[in-house]
Amino acid sequence: MKLHFDPNQQFQIDAVNSIVGIFEGQPLNRSDFSFSIDNEGYLFEEGSIGNRLILSEEQLLKNVRAVQEKNEISISDKLAG
Repeated sequence: MKLHFDPNQQFQIDAVNSIVGIFEGQPLNRSDFSFSIDNEGYLFEEGSIGNRLILSEEQLLKNVRAVQEKNEISISDKLAG
């Protein structure tokens, strides 16, 4: 399966910006990361670092609410989960 991203479709740009907005304030995590695919199509990761969320739940909820407000979606009372 191949996924294609057409940078000229506004709904895709809006979706990407919404996800980025949720993590506003999260510092970038720098690492030496590489991957390879063997002859059978298996993915191997080397030197990777797991995602480490620095933002508090309160900040995440604030960010989610800002994205919801911008997109005229009903505002959440709490984070799902």
